[in-house]
Amino acid sequence: MTKVLNGDTSLIKALHSHADDVTSFYGMGGYEKGWDAVSKRWDWAAANLFNGGTARYENLAEVINGDLAFMTGIERHILDNGEVQRSLRVTHLFRRENGEWRLVHRHGSPLDRKAAS
Repeated sequence: MTKVLNGDTSLIKALHSHADDVTSFYGMGGYEKGWDAVSKRWDWAAANLFNGGTARYENLAEVINGDLAFMTGIERHILDNGEVQRSLRVTHLFRRENGEWRLVHRHGSPLDRKAAS
């Protein structure tokens, strides 16, 4: 994600499955389905949404079962001055394709304050 924050989508695209069933629920609303739509949305986000900086992760859980895996965590986008620009709740789903793990779904949404219970 640090590369994406700085305008380069090559690594995230290399990690992705390029199948028709790939999906994404990004933190900017809507959804994408199919590699063509997901790929274009990554390019749009890199060019229009981010302002450089680095991404840091706090992994909350990860599970691997056969050819499927998921990870959940908090993704923080940190500007070069150290300010946290945004914090997202993220879920990544992976599957093994031809012996390699590929990202098949990303869900990112703002990490809002928890409502009082």
